[in-house]
Amino acid sequence: MLLLLGLFARLPLAADSPRAKLVDQVIRESGLQQQVEQVAELVKFGFGQSGAAEAWPAQLHAQYQGSMKRAYDPERMLQEISEHIQANMVTPDIDGVMTWLKSPLGKKISQLEADTDADAVVNKMALELKTLMKDTNRVARIEALDQAMTASEHQINIARNTQIAVIAAKLALVHPDNRPKNEVIQAQFNQQMEHLSPVIRRTTIESFVYTYRDLDAAEIEDYIDFAKSRVGRLYHHAMLEGIDKALVKANKLMLGSLQKMLNVSGK
Repeated sequence: MLLLLGLFARLPLAADSPRAKLVDQVIRESGLQQQVEQVAELVKFGFGQSGAAEAWPAQLHAQYQGSMKRAYDPERMLQEISEHIQANMVTPDIDGVMTWLKSPLGKKISQLEADTDADAVVNKMALELKTLMKDTNRVARIEALDQAMTASEHQINIARNTQIAVIAAKLALVHPDNRPKNEVIQAQFNQQMEHLSPVIRRTTIESFVYTYRDLDAAEIEDYIDFAKSRVGRLYHHAMLEGIDKALVKANKLMLGSLQKMLNVSGK
């Protein structure tokens, strides 16, 4: 009976349930909505840069753009992330996350993250980063924060999923007789990720150094303590895994639409 009660406690509930509303509040307070919107735009940009649709007629290209918009709909992705968090965290733990987000430091961190999301800070970040990175003690603390949050690993997963989707999109346009062997594709993919992974880790650290530049050493240590706590680990794992799963599903939707379009058009 206790096992069943524990299982039911983690099942995703209806959208208007108290736990669902609490998770939605966490998503709003944490700034996750803006992050998911950025991820969706990033992946759509990756598809656009792949050159997969350059030679298509206007009508097919319009269908392609529509399919991307539907597949990477942030609202749908956020709903899937919310359901994943509900399924992997019990209400008292979600309450603990909410308490953290509403604390003075939690609010400060969320505001810093929201401010850094703006496109206008990109040039400013490039100018200030060189000086900020000279503080080796601070950089070491930020690296510890990244390790506790597994943030760079999450970014690498996003890049990996994006690369897989882009490669699949390109292959869909090639006649089966002309496609490279799977071994060649895998080798190229591994080479790309071997190059990208350290770049992504470095970029994540640099982004954190800039984003949290107004946190003092004690505040960074408090943030690390939360990330290492049981609730913090559960929260970051559920949130990041939820984003990964939502993105994988979106990729599959996009590729399914792409294959259907090509079949109908006779490409």
